[in-house]
Amino acid sequence: MRRRTSSIPSLADAQHAFQTARQQPARRLAAYTVLATFLGVFLILGFGSGYTKDWQSLDLGRLQGFPNFEHIPGNGIRTLTADDIKSANPKRFVVVGDIHGMHGSFKKLLSTVKYSEHSDYLIHVGDLVAKGPHSDHVLSTVSHANVTGVRGNHDQKVIEWRQWIEWVQSHHGGRAWLRDMESKTDSELEDMKKKAGKRKWKIPDGWEFGGEHYLIARNMKSHEADYISNLPLVIHVPSYHLFFVHAGLLPLNPTIPLNSKHQPLSHVPGSLRQKSDHQHRAARQVGSIDNLEDRGLAGSDHLSRKGHHRDPKNARDLRTLQEEMILSGIPQNTIPFNVLNMRSLQRNEPVKSSKKGRPWSEVWNTVVKKCDGFPDDAVRLALSGEGLPPVKDKDGKERDMPWWEAMVRDDGEVIDWDDEDDPAINWSRIPKRLPCNPTTIIYGHAAGRGLDIKRWSLGLDSGCVYGRRMSALIFSEKEDELTALDELAAHHARSGASDEDGEPEFKVEKVKLGDVLEDGGRLHGRIASVRCPDVGA
Repeated sequence: MRRRTSSIPSLADAQHAFQTARQQPARRLAAYTVLATFLGVFLILGFGSGYTKDWQSLDLGRLQGFPNFEHIPGNGIRTLTADDIKSANPKRFVVVGDIHGMHGSFKKLLSTVKYSEHSDYLIHVGDLVAKGPHSDHVLSTVSHANVTGVRGNHDQKVIEWRQWIEWVQSHHGGRAWLRDMESKTDSELEDMKKKAGKRKWKIPDGWEFGGEHYLIARNMKSHEADYISNLPLVIHVPSYHLFFVHAGLLPLNPTIPLNSKHQPLSHVPGSLRQKSDHQHRAARQVGSIDNLEDRGLAGSDHLSRKGHHRDPKNARDLRTLQEEMILSGIPQNTIPFNVLNMRSLQRNEPVKSSKKGRPWSEVWNTVVKKCDGFPDDAVRLALSGEGLPPVKDKDGKERDMPWWEAMVRDDGEVIDWDDEDDPAINWSRIPKRLPCNPTTIIYGHAAGRGLDIKRWSLGLDSGCVYGRRMSALIFSEKEDELTALDELAAHHARSGASDEDGEPEFKVEKVKLGDVLEDGGRLHGRIASVRCPDVGA
C-alpha cells in the first residue's frame, strides 16, 4: 500500500530548499518559502513548546508509568495567620459550601447576604466545578478575585486532567495526537485502547477522556488553571482554631490506642519524658525536628510551613503545634485522597461511602468533646523542661507517671466506630478527659447528609446542584456585624416567599462556632442559605 504523503515539509524538504536557494537564485523565493514553512511548523509543534520526546513512540512501561498529576502545592496546607487576618481586617468571613458550577446561585447568595469584597473575607470549601451548568463562570469569578479556598475532589480531577494535557503537549506530536483523539467516538477510543495495550495507552485507568472534567480542564484559561492548581488541601487558622477542608479529617489514628504517644491529642507537645528521666524533664527540645519525626508526629514537609512554632514560647504556641500535628501526625490525614473524598470511617479506614461505617464528623466530635485543656504542669514541663516534684498517689506513695499521663490511661468510654462490621477491630477506648483543646472543622462534600451542623464540625454542602440550597457560614468576632442578616431573614420570612416544601427563599440560622479565643472573646456565626433551581444534576 502506498504511504499517505504529508503536506507538512520534512527536514529533507528544508535541506533541499536551502541548497536550491544557494545554487539557483531564480528559484530562491520559492525555496525560502519552503524553508520558512518548515521552521514555522518546527517552532509551533516542537521546539517552541519544549518537546522533548516523540509522543507516538513513548513507552510508559519503560518510563514505569505516568508522572504524578496531583499537583499539590508544598505540603497541601496553607496557614492563615493572625497577621494575615489583621492585614485583611475583615468585618465578616463568608464561607461558601460546594458551588458545583451553580454560578447563578453563588452570585445570588453573595448578593443576598450583602457580601462586599472590600470588607468581607470570602472562602470556599472546594468543588467549584462540575455537575452544574456554569463551571467556567465560577472559575472566572473566583480566579479574578483570587478568592481563598481549598480544592475539592472534582476540582482535583480537573487539575489532574490539566496536568495530563500539558504533559501530552510537552512531547513532539502531542498536540496533533490530542486533536485526533478528540475527534474519535467512544467506540473508536475503546478500540484504540485495546490495540495499544497497557504499555502504550497514554490515559490513566479510570479516567474518562472527553468527559466533563476533561472539557473543563481543556477550556480553562491559563490564570484559571493557575488558580485552581494552587488551591491547598487544608487551610488552618490557628488564632481561631479552625480547619477548612473539602471532605474531612480524623482526630486520631484509629489503628492504634488513643493513649499512645503517637496520637497528637494524647499529650501536650513536648511534655513526654523518657522513662529513665526521674526529674520528669521533657523528652527532648520541643522544637527539634528529629524529636517530632522520631515520635512519628510529623514529616519534614509539615515542619517547614509558615506559622510552625519550632520554639514555642507559651501555651498558645503549644496549642497551635498540637493542631498542626493533627494534620501531620495522623497518617490518614496526610493522604490527599482521604482529605478530598472521605465521608465515613469503616473498619478503621476512611471511605468515600456515606452509607457504610460511621460518619467521620461523629468520630471527630466524639473525640474532640473530651478535650479538657492543657494541664499547667504539663505546659510548664513542655516549655522549660524543668523537673517536677515527685508524683504521689492517694496513699502518699510515689507514682510512676504524672497525673496528666494517667488521665489518658483510664478506662474511659468504649466507642464502636462501625456498628455494621466486626466490633473486635472497630472499637476504641476514649479517655474521659484528654490534654488538648478543641478545634473546629468547616467542610463540604457530603451533600447526601445535607447541612450537617455539630458542635465541633460544620458541613456546608446542602445540595444546591441537586435543586436544594446553597449555604454559607458567615462569622465575625463581633455579634453586631451579623444582626443585619437576622433582620434580612425576618424580612424575607414576612414576605412569604417559599418553595413547595414551605422552605423560605432565604433563611438564616444562628450557630455556635469554635472555642473561646485567646483574648476571651468568641466567634459569632450564622448559616445563611438560598434556594437553588433544579438543573437535573
